[in-house]
Amino acid sequence: MDVVVADFDFTANPNVTSRVINTLTEPAWVAAGQQQQLCMIGDSGAGKRLTC
Repeated sequence: MDVVVADFDFTANPNVTSRVINTLTEPAWVAAGQQQQLCMIGDSGAGKRLTC
């Protein structure tokens, strides 16, 4: 299944804003990803897989 950031359901968790998710798609974050780690924790169906 192809998943894109535009499919993210921001209404499912109001604590996860589009600004936060879109930051993870910026080139600077991707480039820094080799030196920084991100741990996604949440209930089943919260959208963690969508951000990977």
